Amino acid sequence: MEIAKHHSLVSDLTATKPIDDLVLHDDDGTIYAAIRMMQKELDDKLPGYQVIVKSKLAEIILLGLRKYFCKTSQPRYSAPVQKIVDYMEYGYMSNITLSNFSTKLGVPLRLLSLQFKNEVGTTYTEYVHRKRITESCSLISKTNESIEFISDVVGYSSTKKFRKKFKEYVGMTPREYKKSLQEV
Repeated sequence: MEIAKHHSLVSDLTATKPIDDLVLHDDDGTIYAAIRMMQKELDDKLPGYQVIVKSKLAEIILLGLRKYFCKTSQPRYSAPVQKIVDYMEYGYMSNITLSNFSTKLGVPLRLLSLQFKNEVGTTYTEYVHRKRITESCSLISKTNESIEFISDVVGYSSTKKFRKKFKEYVGMTPREYKKSLQEV
């Protein structure tokens, strides 16, 4: 299921309602933990397991609703920058450049670049790399896919470049990161 998110296509930059409103993600692991607890209770079938499963299901529903309503609040950025951030939530693996956004949104490239950096606090290129590396960390920790596959899925055309950026941001290679997760 985690890999499916990375294959989503997002093509409409002019949509008024971002696709993010339609899909909820477990950014902090609370929903995943509740699902694991439900699975354990269903597997063990100890006395009272049905009550625990029902309460965990209610917790998951409430957490999902909370995430939905929190995300529908006021955008944090100006309209053009918000469109880029919304698109990049699912389109980070594409090779879309800031120049492409500039053309699509009808905002001069220089202005859009300055606006993005001022509002987000980083350059567009840096933002894309951080997003890709963050998603790759998630995939490494939640799947058994190869580093080469994950590199491709998150949008790097070269595994060598992926490894270099990963080490730059995480401080270790993807393989070292995967090994460190197994030691915990």
